[in-house]
Amino acid sequence: MYSSKKGTYLDEENRRHGLSIRTTFAEAAGDNADIGRKDVANKLLNKCESMISAGDLPYAMISRSSSHNIYGLYYLEASYKAGNMSLAEKVRAALKKDLEQERSYYNYLRDEREDLFIGLEMEARDNEIMLLILDDLNKAYGQNTQTSVPAVEGKNPTIITNIKDSAKRKDSNRPKGKTVIENEVGGRRPEVGSRRSEVSYLIPRIAISYLIPRTLYLVFHTSSCNISIL
Repeated sequence: MYSSKKGTYLDEENRRHGLSIRTTFAEAAGDNADIGRKDVANKLLNKCESMISAGDLPYAMISRSSSHNIYGLYYLEASYKAGNMSLAEKVRAALKKDLEQERSYYNYLRDEREDLFIGLEMEARDNEIMLLILDDLNKAYGQNTQTSVPAVEGKNPTIITNIKDSAKRKDSNRPKGKTVIENEVGGRRPEVGSRRSEVSYLIPRIAISYLIPRTLYLVFHTSSCNISIL
């Protein structure tokens, strides 16, 4: 499909296939960069860029379950690991713009149309999580890029990431001299730059908060012959 002329419209299904291809290149590039083969990583990223135009398949875009932006974060991390700062900055800027626009939209609904926001509350939270991941990646790799996220109109929700278990336990595996960020369910986020990437942490995180509640919702309503799609 990438033999088409630039400017060809890609529908949702073709975007999904394109994102799978781009993410495959990103994972291969990131793995090579991890073992010191940054030259190979950059060749892979350059090949991907030559195949898939950002004009036809943007680095960031609103989508179901925020999948487009999740894949964009994978691509951003691979670009950072490969040391391709020019590509990383383009991807980072696109993600930052889209995520902040989505935040503004959710904030408007929260403040002005609460009846409509109820069905999008989880999407709004996931969007905030991705902004946190974006900021973490930028702080770890993008030393010469902007790290702060400007405030937008509306009430910005607070994502609490340091809630501790009520039962105090000694953790013999806690690394000394390193900051371990705990999430609200007691798990741990990996350090940015580790082999288990910051972005890899995001996938099960959103799967738990987004997919499972909706699956249960569908099951319960299917049993009563009332299927609803959120």
